[in-house]
Amino acid sequence: MLAMTLDEFADLAPQGESSERRLEKLSPENWSPRCFSEKATELQRNAELEVQVVSDASQLPELGLAAEREFRYAHCSYADCLRRQQDGWRFLVSLALKEGQVVGYAIAALEADDSAEIEIIDVADSYQRSSGLKVDLKVQNETFSVGVGHVLVVALLRTFHGELSVNATGSPSRYVFKSLGFVGLPGETNPCLLHKLPASLDSV
Repeated sequence: MLAMTLDEFADLAPQGESSERRLEKLSPENWSPRCFSEKATELQRNAELEVQVVSDASQLPELGLAAEREFRYAHCSYADCLRRQQDGWRFLVSLALKEGQVVGYAIAALEADDSAEIEIIDVADSYQRSSGLKVDLKVQNETFSVGVGHVLVVALLRTFHGELSVNATGSPSRYVFKSLGFVGLPGETNPCLLHKLPASLDSV
C-alpha cells in the first residue's frame, strides 16, 4: 500500500475539486505525461535538487534527526530497507536531496527483473507542494501543481525499464501517478491499483 504525505488541500482547486478529478476531465489530446515530467525537471532545476536512484540499501544516506521529524514514514520504511534487503528483497530508492540532505524519497520493491511496485513516497513537510515548493502547469483552463513527488516518480520511471505498479490509496497520490501516465489495471475494479507498462515509458 502506498503511503504519501502530499497535503490534501494542495490538490484542491478553488471550487474544491481534486487535481485527480480535474485531470480525468481533460481531453487526452490536450495533454501528455511528458508535460508533467518536463515540469518536474524544471522544479528540480529551479529548487537546485540533486536526484539519485540507489539500488543498494546500504548506500542510503542518513536522514538525521531533524530531517526524520519532517517525514511521516521514515521510521517504518526508509530505515527498514537495509534489513529487508538482507532478507532477500531488492529495491530501487529515488532520492531528492537539497544541500546533501534528503528531502524526499520513493521506494520501489522489485518483484522481478521486469516488474516492481512503488511502496511509498515520503516528502519532508517543508518540501511538499502545500508548502509552496512547486511549479504550475496550465492545461486548457486548468492549473495543476507539480512537486517533489513528481520528481521522485520520474526518477524511477527513467531508471527502471519494466512494469511499475502502485496501490495509491489517496486522491493526491493518484493524481501524481496518473499525471505521469499510470492507468488502471485491465479488468481491475479497484481504482487505487495503477500501473505503467515499459512501452509507455518514452512518454516521460
